[in-house]
Amino acid sequence: MPGLVALDFGPGDDFIARLANAWKEGKAAVPVDQRLPEAARAGLLEHMRPTELWNVTTRVSLADGVDVEPGDALDVPTSGTTGEPKGVVLTMSAVRAAAVIT
Repeated sequence: MPGLVALDFGPGDDFIARLANAWKEGKAAVPVDQRLPEAARAGLLEHMRPTELWNVTTRVSLADGVDVEPGDALDVPTSGTTGEPKGVVLTMSAVRAAAVIT
């Protein structure tokens, strides 16, 4: 099963390059909002349970990460209606369709 990679980058070329690399490796990505305080960032990672964390200088495997389904592209964190964090999965076909429509 493919892994879920937390991309700890701000917007820009580095983020896009790493996202493309994750997809080439067959992995899905969860973007980490750079504006989050450290405690919120740690909570996000705990809840989303990525298998790896990539940032500007490192690529680290994480214990207790969860695999995703083949074809998943993004797992976007949201507070949902209950206030508890959730991940909204976008498949690669959904991302492609959004790109074409845009």
